[in-house]
Amino acid sequence: MSATVPVHVIATVRQYIPDAIHDHFDDGSFASYDATQLAVVEPERLRPEALTIHHSEKPTPDSPWRQVGRRLSFTIPRDLLRPDTVLFDGSVQDLHVLP
Repeated sequence: MSATVPVHVIATVRQYIPDAIHDHFDDGSFASYDATQLAVVEPERLRPEALTIHHSEKPTPDSPWRQVGRRLSFTIPRDLLRPDTVLFDGSVQDLHVLP
């Protein structure tokens, strides 16, 4: 098995979406997940695509994931950057807030 190549991404928070997706379970229970929609700045080959990151736990009110206009830098495995992939925050590594 070959190792996946990380991609360095710089993006701006476009929108924070509470309860963006829901899971319904056989026992009648459900879970909902918030999401952050990002506008990709780099790498250029991903522009002008939006990248949506779903959160396994609700981000705190002061989280950069909730701050529209906030610039973020992170890496993500290249093989996850496909249109059919639902991304969760666990796939984001080395998250940094940029000025």
